[in-house]
Amino acid sequence: MNPIQIGPIPGVTDLTSLIDFLQNPKPVAERVKKLEDIRKKVNEDLKALKVMKDLRSAESLAAIVVRNAESELRNAKEEAAEVRKTANDAAVKISQKVKEDMDAHTLMANEWATERRALQKTLRDSTKAAETQLAQSNSLMQEAEKKLGEAEKIREEYTKKARDLKSIIA
Repeated sequence: MNPIQIGPIPGVTDLTSLIDFLQNPKPVAERVKKLEDIRKKVNEDLKALKVMKDLRSAESLAAIVVRNAESELRNAKEEAAEVRKTANDAAVKISQKVKEDMDAHTLMANEWATERRALQKTLRDSTKAAETQLAQSNSLMQEAEKKLGEAEKIREEYTKKARDLKSIIA
């Protein structure tokens, strides 16, 4: 803003020259026009000054908003870091628990597999022993049937000899 300069009226040095100046409308009109221009310029400068004050107020408010936003951002980052840490801790605990459970299940499955193999071996051994006993039983049964057949023949022979003896004695 340039300072407003109002200089003396040219040619006016005393009261008489002032009256002469005021009676001549052309220099008065020029001077009034200059004063009107100065008034317009002052009004424009006042408006600009108000805008500058508004800008300074807005700038101050913007600075406050920026500081608040920065503070909120810091708080949000801290909170996010805490949430991230909590989530990571929970993930580690869950991962450890899953690993422990998997290890326990694997151990149990291995024990069951060992038991199953032992039971299968016992079953195979028992089946083999049963088959062996069955074969021996079948063999003994055949031998018994053979001896029973022989005994039957001997009984028939003795029965025939007894009849023959009865018929001789009788």
